[in-house]
Amino acid sequence: MRALLTHSLRRLILGALLVSVLPFLSQAQIPQPIGHLSDYGAVLDRHGRDRIEAMIEEAWVSFGVEVFILASWESPYESTAAFAAATADAWNLSERGRTLLLVLVKAERDWTHAVVGTADLARSTAPERLQEGIGDLVAHRRIEEAMASFFSQLPAALGNAGDSSSQETRSTGNPLVWIIPVVLLAAAALILGIRRFVCPRCGRLLRRGIGDRGRGVYSCRSCGFRREI
Repeated sequence: MRALLTHSLRRLILGALLVSVLPFLSQAQIPQPIGHLSDYGAVLDRHGRDRIEAMIEEAWVSFGVEVFILASWESPYESTAAFAAATADAWNLSERGRTLLLVLVKAERDWTHAVVGTADLARSTAPERLQEGIGDLVAHRRIEEAMASFFSQLPAALGNAGDSSSQETRSTGNPLVWIIPVVLLAAAALILGIRRFVCPRCGRLLRRGIGDRGRGVYSCRSCGFRREI
């Protein structure tokens, strides 16, 4: 009986350890990000890498969307969609705001891909439209072209939401947008005040009073300038 209990207890402990360790093992199989472009599949040369990284930067400046790309030769998941979702979770992309993740996986000679989005993009059709838009290029193993096409389709996929976001980013990012009107209004008010309350002859402040005909008048004590209102 003691041996039986010991054996059962060992199996229970082993099972508990396995359940607790499995999530960490799965997490460990997901590659770590290498910046915004993680080319573990080595599909890009230096020129291609510079080209795609420039497009990533342009997407952020123009649309306020942060794009991550992962190209891999293996996947720990049965589907590329599951791999992409797990990668987005492991990389904490949901904490970065408006983010898109493109995952490309090579299986023998063929490639598969998936696109996931975070924040408001996850609730839009943008990830699905982008995934469908580059499907033909991925199927023909034209991976660099697929990456470039991904960015060329961003305006149509994001729609008005992307346009308004980029406009908001540019407006808040450039203080001249709101500083110039304020300065112009202040200058106009200053000019009006000078013409109304400052003597044009000697530059002293005018006094307001009542003239001989009962009308209001501005006068200068120093030089005798008078102006009826």
